[in-house]
Amino acid sequence: MTAEEVNQRKDELESVEEPVTETAEPVAEKQVAKPSKGADRQKREKAKAKKQNGFVAYLKKADPIAMTCFVVIILAFAVVLGSYINSEYFASESSGTASSGSTVEVEYVGSYFCYYDETGAVIFDTNMESVANNADNTFSPGWSAKDSYSLLSFTIGGTQVIKAFGDACAGHSVGDVVKVEVPASDDAYGKTDRTEGVAKTFTVKTNGSMSLDAYNALCGTSYTSSSDITVSPIENVDIIASVDGKNVNYVFPTIAAGDYKLVTGAEVSVSNVTAGSFDLTYKTEANAVLKGIIAEPGDGNMQTAYIEHKSGEDTISYWISDNSAHAEQEGETMYFYIKIKSISS
Repeated sequence: MTAEEVNQRKDELESVEEPVTETAEPVAEKQVAKPSKGADRQKREKAKAKKQNGFVAYLKKADPIAMTCFVVIILAFAVVLGSYINSEYFASESSGTASSGSTVEVEYVGSYFCYYDETGAVIFDTNMESVANNADNTFSPGWSAKDSYSLLSFTIGGTQVIKAFGDACAGHSVGDVVKVEVPASDDAYGKTDRTEGVAKTFTVKTNGSMSLDAYNALCGTSYTSSSDITVSPIENVDIIASVDGKNVNYVFPTIAAGDYKLVTGAEVSVSNVTAGSFDLTYKTEANAVLKGIIAEPGDGNMQTAYIEHKSGEDTISYWISDNSAHAEQEGETMYFYIKIKSISS
């Protein structure tokens, strides 16, 4: 390069202006306020609503067939879940219908004249504590409260209960109430000879006799052939009695006309007292089966018997039984109220 070209290049470089550097003012940092709890909650709710609205919009646009399938799937899931919960958590509970061979647990009430929840029933047995403790109920002379109350368990078709009782439960489910009338002719007890529709008044010998077994049944005692008898079958009436083998010879030394009560609970009145006899009349006015005194016509000797009186009637029926196990039930129709509590195969 020549000297002239060098100088020309130098002049060109000097004519170029130097760039001006400007110092930018610092930009203030943007301050963002922390949202309040209320604003945060509102933000979440808006987002949730938006999501739900979107799902609803989707359902509205969905094909009807697809919607039907969706609903069916949800219902099927609910049924399966319910079935699982029932089998997993309630497997011990019974269900279904009782049939021959099924084991059932029941509550029951046995009564005379009619079912226990009807007017005039006389209860002779129950495993329901609430019924047993209800003072408004009428109980038979043979009634005795239990030390504890529990469900009665038996197998239908078995021999644990009266056949008619068990058969009545067949075809029923848990919670069902079954009522069954068991006639006195049922094979469980049989029907004893009974005297129907007789007057409520008996003429009893003042000085007479009766069997030792009958005397014990009447007085609730357990005298033997070597016992001295002190209990009178009529409350507050003295008696002199002695055992002669299997019989008891008795004398009522002082008995006056008036109202009395037998030791078995029956209310009676005494009238027409003579040196040799007196009339004994039952005062029962409501349905009842009573253990009481009778005297066979033409005999006059005292015996123990089961006395039945039906409300509104002027007569009674009676029967004599030597079967101590089921003496009351013999000759009397039984009504059973049964509530099924569980069933198992």
